Amino acid sequence: MIYRELICPCFCLPFQEAYSVSDKEKINLITLLQKPIGQLQQNASFIQELLRFTPKSHPDYDILSGTWRITQHNLNDSSIHADQVENDHYLLKAEHLVELLSNNARKLRCFFLFSDVIVCTKQKFYQKDSFDVKWFIPIYKLEFHSSTDHRADTNYKFTETIDELKKRMSSIETELRNRKLKFSSKVSDRTTEKLTKKLIEHQREIARLSGSLEFKLKDGKKVYTLLMSTNYSREEWKEAIISLKDKSFQDCNYTTSDIQQIVTNCKKLPSIINTVFSQKVEEHLFGGSLSVTLHELTGLDEVCGTYCCLELDSCGQFFTKARSAVKESTNPVWNEEFELELDYSQTLRILCFKRNIDNGDILLGKSALALSKDWLSNFTRKTISMNKISLVISVYHIPPNKMIQRIPSKVKTGVFGVDVQKVALSSCPSHQGKAIPDIIPICTREIEKRGLDEVGIYRVSGGLTEVKQLKCAFEKNTMKARRVVEDADCSVHTIAAVLKLYFRELPEPLFTNLLYDKFISISDIKEPEQKEKELISLIHSLPEVNYNILLHMLDHLKCVHEYSSQNKMTNGNLSVIFGQSLMQPAPTPEPSPATEPGSAQEALAYMNALHQNNILKYLLDLKCSGKNFLKP
Repeated sequence: MIYRELICPCFCLPFQEAYSVSDKEKINLITLLQKPIGQLQQNASFIQELLRFTPKSHPDYDILSGTWRITQHNLNDSSIHADQVENDHYLLKAEHLVELLSNNARKLRCFFLFSDVIVCTKQKFYQKDSFDVKWFIPIYKLEFHSSTDHRADTNYKFTETIDELKKRMSSIETELRNRKLKFSSKVSDRTTEKLTKKLIEHQREIARLSGSLEFKLKDGKKVYTLLMSTNYSREEWKEAIISLKDKSFQDCNYTTSDIQQIVTNCKKLPSIINTVFSQKVEEHLFGGSLSVTLHELTGLDEVCGTYCCLELDSCGQFFTKARSAVKESTNPVWNEEFELELDYSQTLRILCFKRNIDNGDILLGKSALALSKDWLSNFTRKTISMNKISLVISVYHIPPNKMIQRIPSKVKTGVFGVDVQKVALSSCPSHQGKAIPDIIPICTREIEKRGLDEVGIYRVSGGLTEVKQLKCAFEKNTMKARRVVEDADCSVHTIAAVLKLYFRELPEPLFTNLLYDKFISISDIKEPEQKEKELISLIHSLPEVNYNILLHMLDHLKCVHEYSSQNKMTNGNLSVIFGQSLMQPAPTPEPSPATEPGSAQEALAYMNALHQNNILKYLLDLKCSGKNFLKP
C-alpha cells in the first residue's frame, strides 16, 4: 500500500536535493525553509482524506490513524508555520497558556509568537476566531527567565478539582456517545450542542488549573508570568524565543491597533481547545497503564548528573508522571522502571536534563512518542535520539482489564496474592491487639514517619525495580523486610507503591466480592442519615480481619489528609488512588476481551470506578469529621 510512504518525503533528502533553486529565481531563506512545512501540510490534507474513506476494518486504518496523529503533532510543534505576511513576518507558535496576574488570579490566554513580536490575547469563548489583544512585547526587547528544578515540577494544588472535572467530562461524553448511537450522527440538536459546550468549558478549566511552572517574560521593568503544565512545553517556548532573539528585529514600532490587525489577519489561528474525549470513538486512545523502563543514556561528553522526566497527556493537557534518579556518569545506567497511569492518552514525552544547581537544570534533549497499537501490543525496546544523546527505553502497555486481576498466589505461605485471613493468622497480632497482615502497619508507620510532607505521596510513581525488590523481601521474610523499609535509602515512594500493590493483588478485595454490590448501591442514597447508617452497618458486617484492616487504613489516610497542605493529597485524591484497589472485585471466570475506547463495557467500567472512589471518599470524609466506626 502507498500509505507507508506518505510522511513528508522532502525531509528524507539532503536539503539541497529536496529543493534546488536556479540563479534566476529570487527566493529568500524564510520562504525556502517554509517549503518543507508546506509539503507536510499538503500530505496532512491527503492523509485526512484517505482516513475519511478508509473503513475501520481495513488493515491499514490503524497505520493511517497513527500517521495522522504524528503529522498533526509535527504541524503543531514545527518551528515555522506556512503563514507568512509582508516583511518576512511569520507565525512561529500559537498556544493556549495560563497567565498569572498580580492578584494570583489565573487567566487562560492565547499566545502568538511571531518572528518579531509575542502577543497575549483573550479568546472570546463563543467566537472561536476572535482574539482581543491584551499586551505584546517586541522580540528585541523581550527577556525571559525560567529555571528548571528537578525536585518539584508538578502542581498538586488543583489535582482534586481536575480529577472531578475529568469525571464530569467522561460522564458528558458517555451521554453524547449514547445520543450519537440513538440518533443519526448528523443530528445536532440543542441538547447535544449544550453538552458539547459544557465539555469544552470543563477542558478550558482543566487547562487553566494545570499550569504550575513559571515562565517569566520581561519588557523593561514590566514582568508577565506565564504558567505551563510541563517542562516540555516550557522548553519549547524557550527554544523558540532564543531562535528569534538572534535575528533581533529592532524596527517594529507596533501599536496595539497594528497588533490586533496582525492577529486578525493571521491565517492559522488556534481553535478553542479541542476535547480529547470527543475523539474516543474515532481514535485509538489508551487507558490502563504504561510500563516504561529507562535503561541507559549515551552521547555525553563529560561526567555530569543527569535525570529523565516522563510526561503523558490527559484531557488535552500534559502532566509530569515520573522522574528518574540523578546519575553521575558519562554513560548513566538507570534500569529504572515506572508504571504510569493512562487517562486516554495519546503521547508519551521524554526529557533528559543535566543537573545545574547554580543556574537551573539544563535540557539535554526531548522527544515525543505517539502511542500506537502497532508497537504497544508487545514489549518494545527503543533507542531514542535527542540532539547528540541517545536514550534506550522499554515500553509495555497494560490494558485496563488487566490492571487488577486478583490472581491468587501459588505460594500459600507468601504475602502478596494470599487471602488476608491467612496472612493475618501468620502475623503477630501486635497492632492494637488486632490481627492484620504485618506488611500494612510496617508500611503505613514508615510513611507516617517520613512521608507525610512528601508532595504527591501515593501519587508519584515509585521505581518498579525497587518495588519488586521490596515485594520479594516481604515474600521471603517480613521481619527482614521491616529493616529494609526502615532504612533511609529505601524511598518512601517505593514503600507507598508496595502498599498499593499489596491491596491491588489481593485475591479478593478488602470490601469483599459478596458485599460489593451493596456498597455500590449506597451511592444512590440521597438522604444523609440513611446513607451513613447503611454504610456503617455494611462495614460492621465485613469479616473481622477485613474490618480491622479498613479501620487501620482509614486512620492512616486521615493522617495523610491532615498534612494535605504539604503533601497535596486530599481525601478526593486519596480515594482516586485507593478506590479501585480496595473495592474492585475479582474478574469473572471468563474475562471479557479487552475493551475498545468508546465501548459500552468501557463506560460501565468507568462508572463502577467512579462509584468506588465516591464510596471511599465518603468514608474518609466521615472519618475526618470525627465519626467513630467501632462496633458497639
